[in-house]
Amino acid sequence: MHDMFVRSPQLLLFTILGAGYFLGKIKLFNFNLNVAAVLFVGLAFGIWDGKNFKIPDELFMLGLILFVYSLGLQSGPSFFSSFREKGLKFNLASIFALLFSFFVALFVGNVLKIPREILAGIYSGSLTNTAALAAVTERIFNTFPSGTPVEKITDMTIAPVIGYSICYPFGVIGAMLAMYIFSSIFRKNLQEEIAEYNNKLASGKTKKIAEFRILNEQVFEKSLGELKIAEMSEMLFTRIRHEWDISLVNNDTILHRGDILVGRGSDEAIKKASLILGPVVEEKLTEITPSIQHGEFIINNREIIGKSVLEFNAECRYGAVVTRVKRAYTDLAIDQKTTLEFGDRIRVVKYSDSDQTLISIFGNQDVDLSETDYLSVSLGIISGILLGMIPIPISSESSISLGFAGGPLVAALFLGYLGRTGPIIWTIPTNANLTLRQLGLHLFMAGIGLKAGSQIVLYFNLNGLYFFTAGTLITLSTSLSLLFIGRQFLKLGIIDLLGLTAGIHQPACLAYARQLSSSDAPNLPYTAIQPVTMIAKILLAQAILF
Repeated sequence: MHDMFVRSPQLLLFTILGAGYFLGKIKLFNFNLNVAAVLFVGLAFGIWDGKNFKIPDELFMLGLILFVYSLGLQSGPSFFSSFREKGLKFNLASIFALLFSFFVALFVGNVLKIPREILAGIYSGSLTNTAALAAVTERIFNTFPSGTPVEKITDMTIAPVIGYSICYPFGVIGAMLAMYIFSSIFRKNLQEEIAEYNNKLASGKTKKIAEFRILNEQVFEKSLGELKIAEMSEMLFTRIRHEWDISLVNNDTILHRGDILVGRGSDEAIKKASLILGPVVEEKLTEITPSIQHGEFIINNREIIGKSVLEFNAECRYGAVVTRVKRAYTDLAIDQKTTLEFGDRIRVVKYSDSDQTLISIFGNQDVDLSETDYLSVSLGIISGILLGMIPIPISSESSISLGFAGGPLVAALFLGYLGRTGPIIWTIPTNANLTLRQLGLHLFMAGIGLKAGSQIVLYFNLNGLYFFTAGTLITLSTSLSLLFIGRQFLKLGIIDLLGLTAGIHQPACLAYARQLSSSDAPNLPYTAIQPVTMIAKILLAQAILF
């Protein structure tokens, strides 16, 4: 078997991937390693015979690029909105915590006399950030002039991987420990927030069908677009009965005395609409209108991607009104920002004879939703690589760069936000995005683990306790400073702070935050800070090298 692994890097690679995936799914005390298990399997193979077991460097760097690019595309739409209102507080607290732990890392590194290359890896592992580790190893590699002996380059580039590997496990456990202590101290406040969240969820998110009789003289003979009732009430109107004629609504629909207007919304939205239009009645128009039915479609026509749902409904020239949008596993609230994206599953209210027209608009329902536009992916990655090559000066003699980790990430954030440029659609289907992201991350973890395995025992025996101590202090200083600053100075809620702590670390911590809060509420702060903290950790980890 050893000789087979030596002769076939492909066999070696997929053995590491498969074993790592299997071990990553095993839960112990409600915790599993997930993709980090691939790293530790790679380390094990490196310990076995790192001198002869080889995986091409280009392969795992390709994995890194695929990982960060697909992550950026997914985060792009929410990245810029995260700086508005509450999201600004979220990101300020997170950036402060990262800066604080950065200076803690420098202090501890100087006291314990830890080499900067290893310290940068410790910082990345303490914050469980693979992209930061990749940026550090790439930065170290680029500092060597041509002609440098391969052995010297290898020793230096695996140093951060050693620090990362030693500190990664407590990077997860330490964050969870800080969250547990914090939630225990503020248990009463947490229970109050959970109850408030559940009440709000029950009253505000449950959508109901309501029928309004138009009796307010102020709206007679005026159009829905002119009155802006949908915007004011947050109702989604679908059909109207004028005399005995029932039809779908659009912005040009005129309201007359006695008309019945049908819409869908929360209890609060229904109350608002009733004050504007007239009383709620029970005419049951949805049951006595055979010419208008519900239908479900999948968006795979690239011509309609990026179109606003409300704009689509306002025109209603297609013979349909979109009432629900499901993206991946999430039902989206339809508002001014909601757009139609590739792979969305939508529910519409439509005329019974409009199926063929709608299929031509939304797309062929038999198209493979995992299909990826590799032209746009290639152009996006090229722009990211070029961006990552731009030096960022930090002194008259030194500079850092975004590299293969940060460049594609930043480019993808902007392209994901844009959605499309002319005929080029930058976003890719959710299933395809997840596949590329997971494949890329697994390739990278397998490669760096294998390279570092041959040296980890030596490093650990010499200074392992120092490395672990430094990582513990960095992990706890990051989490605790975030929780303290967020609570005492920014007056953020307990649930929000649990989500922020998870966002500054990794998805396993998000699952724990959701467990502590008994809800999905931590998802919002987690999502709001992930892109910003990712870029910050990439830059700060590189800055430790100087």
